[in-house]
Amino acid sequence: MKVTIKILLLAILLFLISSNSYAQEKQKNNTFSRKLPPILSRGGIRDIADFITPNDSVIYEASPIFEWNKPVCDSKAPCIVIIEQPAQNGADEDIIYEDEEVKSNIFILSKDKVELEPGFVYSIEVVSDKEKSSEKASSKIYFYKLTDKEKDSISKDLLGAQNQKAKLDVFIENGIWFDTVEQLNSMLEKLPEDKDLKAIKETIYKK
Repeated sequence: MKVTIKILLLAILLFLISSNSYAQEKQKNNTFSRKLPPILSRGGIRDIADFITPNDSVIYEASPIFEWNKPVCDSKAPCIVIIEQPAQNGADEDIIYEDEEVKSNIFILSKDKVELEPGFVYSIEVVSDKEKSSEKASSKIYFYKLTDKEKDSISKDLLGAQNQKAKLDVFIENGIWFDTVEQLNSMLEKLPEDKDLKAIKETIYKK
């Protein structure tokens, strides 16, 4: 067990290093068929201190789970979540989903809300009602859904995974943030007092 945890923690370190550069590296190697928004292709990132979810995260299969520290959203002061798809020709982004009644600092973009197309970059923006009235936009982060071709090698590794922890290891090694979090949450639901799983999640979130 201790050896397994050490391996997972080592994999987490690799995850933390690669999570924000994974998509750029794939772009460089011409395996991603997307065109990054200028803010990412420059290597620059907007002020995303409000978000816990890292910028330029990659999706394998999971429904994206977005978390942020502020603005604080609750029943008395719900927030607005806007999902956009950046245009490839430099035009304005297209809004593909908007929710004006988000009452917590966690938002799950499930398939019943919008079906994300593989091979495309998307962005999420969280705006409080106060910010909306003052026309002050919040920070924005980008995320990307892998194509079936890009998922092939990861799928082979997942098929070879002997258990849930081995599957988690595959997601961590490949910098797949959303699926890593989904797998961890699933394991913690079954083992809520597992100190090793809690330590792994805390390490990933500290990035």
